[in-house]
Amino acid sequence: MLFILVNFALANQLEKVGQLVNKQQCLRQSPKFEIKYELQTVQNIRGVFFCDEYSKRTCCSEKNFNDLKMKLFRDYSMAQSVSQQCQQVYQHIVCAECDGDIGQGVRRGLCPRVCQRLYDSCKDDLFQYDDNAHKLRFCQKNDAICSYLKVIESNPERFCQDLGFPQNENDQLENWIDNRFHNVQQDPLCFDGIPSSKYWPKIEPIGDDKQQKESNSSSSKNNRTQQTVYEKYFEKLPYLFLALVVIFMMYQAIYIINKKFGGIMNR
Repeated sequence: MLFILVNFALANQLEKVGQLVNKQQCLRQSPKFEIKYELQTVQNIRGVFFCDEYSKRTCCSEKNFNDLKMKLFRDYSMAQSVSQQCQQVYQHIVCAECDGDIGQGVRRGLCPRVCQRLYDSCKDDLFQYDDNAHKLRFCQKNDAICSYLKVIESNPERFCQDLGFPQNENDQLENWIDNRFHNVQQDPLCFDGIPSSKYWPKIEPIGDDKQQKESNSSSSKNNRTQQTVYEKYFEKLPYLFLALVVIFMMYQAIYIINKKFGGIMNR
């Protein structure tokens, strides 16, 4: 019984924090490519085919997704060559610029294991250190001399930093949720490679046509009504939990008293 009540309390905490996070404002622009976010709060965007794994909870408009695609393809087109495995991991991290948690500042920088994965995938690719930008980049077609990444840099953290994706050690999601629930100021989490739509409450998709917008408006009203009922229900859970704990303790006390004094009387 106690285990079930604790799970209910944790579910209440997660639901409350999820609602708060989904209402949080988006930042002005993305961290690396400085994409200017056109959405004020996270949305579920339909019709996105590039970086679509992040479109279910994003600060990016369809135009933002296209801008990000052009910046990424420009990097590839200027590069001498980029291996498929390096492209796959690099693109997943670049696309995260449109992830809702990144866009809101909930997450900042790469978790160490994500940074390590990027390094391992690209260590056999050619890179060049740009002295003007003070950044590491893919070897370009007009570069006279380039070197394999594993020759230039052996430290994954420094590699990610020089590539424009600084590493962040904070991966304690449960602590972050607990602090947010109790309104305690805290540092951003690191990006763990998982789209934020996998963590937080689902956001209803938005479409382009009028009928879809009207449907979403109606659905939004129903969802708000359901959420209000849900919130009222969960607001009572702490009191219910406390009441049950008191009843349980009283039962235990009565049992101990009966056992003790009942044993004496039997003597």
